[in-house]
Amino acid sequence: MNLRSILRDNRFVGCQNARESVEPFTKDEDKKLTIYAAAVPEGAQLRLRNQHGEVDGSPLTLPPHVTERMEFWNRWASYALDHEYEYTPSLYGLECYAISIAIDMVKHLPDYHIDYCGLPVHDDYALCLHMRKESIPGYAANTRDPHCACPLPPDIEMNSYMKRLLTEAQNKALQLPPNGYRGWGDFDYCCGHLHFDPANQPYTWMEYENSFLVRQDDGFPSWLCQMAEEWEESLLDQYYENMRWSPCTTLFKLQEDALAVDIARYHRPLTPIAMSERFYTGEDILRLADS
Repeated sequence: MNLRSILRDNRFVGCQNARESVEPFTKDEDKKLTIYAAAVPEGAQLRLRNQHGEVDGSPLTLPPHVTERMEFWNRWASYALDHEYEYTPSLYGLECYAISIAIDMVKHLPDYHIDYCGLPVHDDYALCLHMRKESIPGYAANTRDPHCACPLPPDIEMNSYMKRLLTEAQNKALQLPPNGYRGWGDFDYCCGHLHFDPANQPYTWMEYENSFLVRQDDGFPSWLCQMAEEWEESLLDQYYENMRWSPCTTLFKLQEDALAVDIARYHRPLTPIAMSERFYTGEDILRLADS
């Protein structure tokens, strides 16, 4: 797939997301926001528009970390476009990160219909918390009973572009460099535990001595620690605490791989980071994280 696809602002048109309007998360029909990338002299820049045209993001009062993440995407995409003949940029990684930014915006603008180049997104974690009112503990549920099943649509309906993007990422089966770190989750009845283990070591329960966690004491910002906790809690909820909810499959995987980008940006020393075999943070991200 062509890297310059990121400048085509309708590439996800046709994707449907039934979870976007689940009660009580209905949206104001007059509040629509599209996030897209425009070509600029530097390369690419994320912008906002509604049904009336370009939107200035300042009055939206988004928290600083959302703006920071948008600015990092701008630098990453611009670097990739400028150097695409010198290395192979990750189109999948760029798309993951931008989609996660759109989802991040929904968390802070819950009344808005927000889409990324035609892909409608929603705050799945808010749905997780909402569905706890009807929770059926996973360890006590009769999974053959249809009333135990999650009543929410399991996934988005994908258009051809999204299908190709995911298929290519799945088929690449990337090998994380031995000096990198891979994120793993340990889950028990009472806790979810995300840890990053050395890539040259097999998975182990509750980490190695030289593994690391995402904590403020170790230099990670509070918003990123919160994202890691939401990842832990979402899977814990699905596995044990709430058979009435499960993550939106595709969007959850995209957010998961985007989490690796932010972990890599703040971890010191800089090193490749992965949350799956689909994607790891390459030299471009590490170079920009240190600039």
